[in-house]
Amino acid sequence: EEIHSIWKWLNLAHISGYVGLSPIYTRFNLLEGLAKEHGLLGRQSHELRRITEMDIDSAGGKGYGEFLIWVLKAVEMGTQRGAVSHAAAENVYAKVLDLRAGMSGLYDFQVHVIPFAYVHLVAF
Repeated sequence: EEIHSIWKWLNLAHISGYVGLSPIYTRFNLLEGLAKEHGLLGRQSHELRRITEMDIDSAGGKGYGEFLIWVLKAVEMGTQRGAVSHAAAENVYAKVLDLRAGMSGLYDFQVHVIPFAYVHLVAF
């Protein structure tokens, strides 16, 4: 059950990152379609309720960030109970941080546009 939740939340984090990144990808045309196809959201799930509450289409990086926090918390609780080894937990933490860094990089390109003069200077 816990492993399935972690898998589900990682996938939702990845998908919701793209929803917050561009107006082209929305909750209805990307997130819900992929979630339904892969069984990530139930009709009464707390994940769906949270997606609705935060208005994921306009939440920016908040959506993927929240799901990643859920993953880290679940791994921490599994480690405390002894269900997850410390080595496995460290591996998951590293992968989650890699995902967060990658998504943050995409958001940086959207927010911090390269100045026109710099682009032309580099082109010469």
